Amino acid sequence: MLDRLQRSVPDSHSLNFLPIPVSRGVQKDPRRVRFRKLQDVTLGPLEAEVMAILWNGAESSVGDVSRCLPRNRAYTTVMTTMVRLYRKGLLQRRYHLRKYLYCARVTPEEWGKIVATESARQFLATPNVSREVLISSFLEALFQHDRALLSLATKTMRQMLQERRRVTAKARPPAAAPAGSTAPSGSAADR
Repeated sequence: MLDRLQRSVPDSHSLNFLPIPVSRGVQKDPRRVRFRKLQDVTLGPLEAEVMAILWNGAESSVGDVSRCLPRNRAYTTVMTTMVRLYRKGLLQRRYHLRKYLYCARVTPEEWGKIVATESARQFLATPNVSREVLISSFLEALFQHDRALLSLATKTMRQMLQERRRVTAKARPPAAAPAGSTAPSGSAADR
């Protein structure tokens, strides 16, 4: 009797293997990665190792990733890390044969751009400091640290400004003569 009762009532562990992925905070556009704060953008040492493995390989389970790590880690530690990366929007997962298979949602290049953009946004949003002071301090630090990088930044900024001006000029309709004004019918030499 007890055996039959145990088979009819699912234990709490079997509920973890339902083929319906449960996610918190569903994003509107699945291709867009959004972060709430700068610490969401930074990766810890284990997260970075997991991402490196997934960027180099195909879909992997938690066990596959755990075996590829240079240092032996507990399965649950790797699983927790991968779930956190999934919730951050860096991994995709699908349920297959009673386990989740994970793959990277962004390339390393896209990740680098996301980190740089978010860092710059946070830098410019620093409270109680004017943007002019932030920018001038950044340029001074860049000048002291790496003059070649400062030259590259200056060149890139000029190219971006030229491109924006060109796009803006194309988008603007040609200026029409103001209403009520008449253009001369000929040049002064014709009179």
